[in-house]
Amino acid sequence: MDDVKLRPATENDLEAVRSIFNYYIDTSTCTFNLEATSREEIVTTFRARTDKLPLIVAEIDERVVGWASLSQWRRSGTAYSRSVEGSVYVDKDHHRKGIGKL
Repeated sequence: MDDVKLRPATENDLEAVRSIFNYYIDTSTCTFNLEATSREEIVTTFRARTDKLPLIVAEIDERVVGWASLSQWRRSGTAYSRSVEGSVYVDKDHHRKGIGKL
């Protein structure tokens, strides 16, 4: 496997994160989104994150090749207050390299 570095995302990473995510919106049903995410949407979502609900990027040679995040579980009810949903997306050119497992 290439030398993959994991780190917290910054606003500078958001265009790469958005590009990876939009690929899956266009080519699969795994996101449950029907339209591409805009720059404004991804920035707003990123700025609403907390330390408990991070966005992490995977990079190779300073290029973002994947990302993972935790989001509050969308179902209502106090029993779900500590539940989260995990998301992992890997750039289409970097599949089968163990990045998602990291």
